[in-house]
Amino acid sequence: MTKKVVEDMNKVISGTLIEVTPDKPYNMLTAYTLGCKRARYEEADPVSPSSIDLAPYDHVIIAGPVWAWKPAPPVNGAIQSLKNGEGKTASVICTAGGQAGDSIEVMRKALEKQGLQVTGDLVLIPADLKTNEKVEAFASTLLKRDG
Repeated sequence: MTKKVVEDMNKVISGTLIEVTPDKPYNMLTAYTLGCKRARYEEADPVSPSSIDLAPYDHVIIAGPVWAWKPAPPVNGAIQSLKNGEGKTASVICTAGGQAGDSIEVMRKALEKQGLQVTGDLVLIPADLKTNEKVEAFASTLLKRDG
């Protein structure tokens, strides 16, 4: 769900996409049994790429799934991999099966520790993806603000 959201948004904003993957992928069982527990404790997974240089960018969009009302561990790992974020702005997108819980706030705090200021956020649930209306509206807002 998250990948489709990011791809649809990028059709509007034409940004640079960087896909981050956990070094040790989850399967359906481990995502539920191990991943959700790690998410609840706000733990980070080692990810690839292990370092993402933000120097060339003014604004960053971090998108990721919600597991157990918190960002999935690979999302936390991706945020930890960010370098040169001081003075940059960011937007956060959470994709959730139902409720995002504390995900936005957890991601906001983690990004602030990396020197980024979060200026926008969006939570999407499956019902929101029947049309691209929310994704396109959020993307348009970003273009107007940064354009």
